Amino acid sequence: MSRLRVILRDRAVLVTLGANLELLDLQLGSDEAAAELDAVPGFAVSQAGRELTRALERHALAHDAADSLQKLLIRWRKTRRSDPILEAVGASRPGPRVFVDRVGRRNLADLSWEVLAPDVAGGFFEVALFGYAPRAAVSASASPRLRQLGSFRVPGNSAARGHRLTRLQPQRWYRVQVRSVGPRKRWVSQWSAEVPFRTLSTSAAKESKGCT
Repeated sequence: MSRLRVILRDRAVLVTLGANLELLDLQLGSDEAAAELDAVPGFAVSQAGRELTRALERHALAHDAADSLQKLLIRWRKTRRSDPILEAVGASRPGPRVFVDRVGRRNLADLSWEVLAPDVAGGFFEVALFGYAPRAAVSASASPRLRQLGSFRVPGNSAARGHRLTRLQPQRWYRVQVRSVGPRKRWVSQWSAEVPFRTLSTSAAKESKGCT
C-alpha cells in the first residue's frame, strides 16, 4: 500500500500503511500523487483509522507537530501495531439476512441471521444496535434521534448465527444491523437491512408466558 494523505486544515500528513493495512509511518508533508485516506477505491476507514484521524487532528496541529507525530507513531506502534487503518468494502458481498426471533420478558431480544455469501471462517459478525433518545432528552419541537447504542462481535465459522441482546429498555423501539467481517478485517460485507423491533411494556412482560 502506497502513502496516503490526511488533510488537516492548512497542512497534510502522509500516512504509510503496511501489507495488512497497519500503520507504519507518519510524516508531515504533501504528496499530490497520494490518495486521501478516506477516498481509496474499494476501502473504507476502519474504527482504528477513525481514531487515528482524530489523534492526527490533535498532534499534527500542535506547535511542535513533527515531534508530536513521532510520539504518536511510537505509542500507536506499541499498543495497536496490527490494527488495520482501512478495511476492504465487500461491495459484491451482500450482508446477512437478519431476523428478530423473540422479544423476551426480561428486556432481551434473540436475533438470528442467514449468511448470503461464502462462509466467514476465521472472521466474525458485527452486530450494531440502534435506538432513540428518551423523550425526556428530546425537546418538544424536535424529532427523536436515532443513535448507535452498541456494537457486538460474534464469532463466525457458520452459515447461520445468532446473538442475544440484553439489558434493553421496556417499551422502546430499536433497530439492528449485522455485517460479516473477514479474517484480519481484510474484507467487510455490506450491512444487512435494518430490522426494527419493540420491547415489551413492563405489564406485558409480566403477563408473557414461555419467555425467559
